[in-house]
Amino acid sequence: MAEADKYEERLGKQGVALERGAPIVTPLRQVKDAWEVEQIKQAHAVNVRALSETLALLTPGVTEWEIAAELEYRLRKYSTGSSRLAFQSIVASGPNSALPHASVSQRQMQDGDFVKFDFGATWNGYVSDCTRTVVLGKASERQRAMYQAVLDAQLAAIAALASGVPCSTVNNIAAESMTKAGYGDHIAHGLGHGIGVQVHEDPRLGSQSKDVLAPGHVVTIEPGLYVPGWGGVRIEDNILLTEDGIENLTTVPKELLEL
Repeated sequence: MAEADKYEERLGKQGVALERGAPIVTPLRQVKDAWEVEQIKQAHAVNVRALSETLALLTPGVTEWEIAAELEYRLRKYSTGSSRLAFQSIVASGPNSALPHASVSQRQMQDGDFVKFDFGATWNGYVSDCTRTVVLGKASERQRAMYQAVLDAQLAAIAALASGVPCSTVNNIAAESMTKAGYGDHIAHGLGHGIGVQVHEDPRLGSQSKDVLAPGHVVTIEPGLYVPGWGGVRIEDNILLTEDGIENLTTVPKELLEL
């Protein structure tokens, strides 16, 4: 939109009217064909390989910066369809994991930390978007409870996905699940969004969304809980809506890992 505004202003000074194509293009971009879905699947295959290798490097004392560098190196290395990252990766440990969109820091990871990874590869111009949260060392009961609350919310939301269902309904199902588990005060964002050639596309899955799910949509389902100063959990999958149901394109395991 900012780019369109800029060009509209410049062209207007020359007596040229800019006609925006978003009302036509945006709905078309929401629906992915079989080839587009295959590119997103390939990007997710890169995620599996890159994350599994990076997790093997986690140890107390390593910095977020070092792990992010290792992860992004692998995302680029294995993305033969494109070396471009889907977006700047998040590697957030301990209290930093409580920041939904944390910047990578020089913090040294400690035994017992939550470590949140939010990352994605690009394949032939199409992106993936995956979040996984692990524990460095043995998880506490408090960590297990929060992780399970997020996982239960994600599974409930995924089960509700179907063509014709309002996106706001799916968002609210996840939020209600986490609220019933006692974490209502720690929900910091909506449930998800579409992906494709960009990491944030329509439809949007939030409480105020007017979008409705349809076959061909690929959406993120990424509930999260965040306790300031302590830690946070987010679990994110990319789901394809089909004529017959859904297909989870994310194959990275999501059981709670203790490393």
